[in-house]
Amino acid sequence: MIIKGFEKLSLSDYPGKVSCVIFTPGCNLACPFCHNRDLVKNSLKLKPISENNVFEYLNKRKGLVDGVVITGGEPTIQKELGSFIKRIKSLGYKVKLDSNGTRPDILKILLFPSLRARARSNLSIQRHPERESMPQPSLTWRRIPDLTELPYIDFLAMDVKTELTDYAYKKFGLKTGVSPIIKSLNLAAKSTLPVELRTTIIPKLHDEKVIQKMAKQLSKIFFGPSPSLRSVSTGRSNLSDDVILGIRQLPETPESDPGQVLRSRATQDSRGARMTRDETPPWPFRVRPGRHNDKVKWYLQTFRPGTCLDEKFNGVKPYSKEEMQKLVDAAKPIFPSVFLR
Repeated sequence: MIIKGFEKLSLSDYPGKVSCVIFTPGCNLACPFCHNRDLVKNSLKLKPISENNVFEYLNKRKGLVDGVVITGGEPTIQKELGSFIKRIKSLGYKVKLDSNGTRPDILKILLFPSLRARARSNLSIQRHPERESMPQPSLTWRRIPDLTELPYIDFLAMDVKTELTDYAYKKFGLKTGVSPIIKSLNLAAKSTLPVELRTTIIPKLHDEKVIQKMAKQLSKIFFGPSPSLRSVSTGRSNLSDDVILGIRQLPETPESDPGQVLRSRATQDSRGARMTRDETPPWPFRVRPGRHNDKVKWYLQTFRPGTCLDEKFNGVKPYSKEEMQKLVDAAKPIFPSVFLR
């Protein structure tokens, strides 16, 4: 994986943990106020950092450093992100990923790796030749995901730039429409991981009306009724998940005993249980929506000019602490877990 920055010690990037921070180059957005201008615009001029140097440091700091933060730029555009994360996890470190949410296909695999096994293994109930004349169900059952197939990452931080509309996000360089970001937010809401939402407040772009609209949209996703995980489609691809994530080899998950699965399903059917082809199995990562969803926090961040991608924004005066607090107070009745940073 391409690395263009490595901060060896941070006490603020991973909440509650001592961490190091890895910076990846390039981004598929162009936020005018972005303070990582060199990573986005001039990454080719930055000296690359070897993966071996990073892992040499991690091996020496076991027990002293708790986690690794992968940020950018935008890490999900890196081809070997999956292999890199698995290697970090193998050393016993927690992993926090910073993302702008534009790649729900990547986030879905990182948050729910059990979906990979579920998609690979379909078990079918076939009709017996001697009982062809008898009315029997012909059903396809998907293997229940192994509970050991945990997420690749341990913490997700996602930037929410502005209200979730195509027009609003065009100001931040998004060319595909806001649909992928909404899909990523739905995936985050379905995971059991702690989620941090972040919005950098710019006087030219954010006011009380915009913040309240964002609060309503985020509240609907994280606290209101939401679709099943299976319905959060991220689009089809001819590439396998291994290729998408850059994983060369993955340990195979032990398959369930087909006979046991079929016998169990047949027993349920004989008792008159209602079954369909797309029945949802007991899902280990399902989160029921509710107002007590305390795993997500939304931070309104004060804008700090100086090294903005668009130099015009270096002259923008940020909101005062009092003005920022008013925005937080405006959002809190709608989205309770909003805070000032």
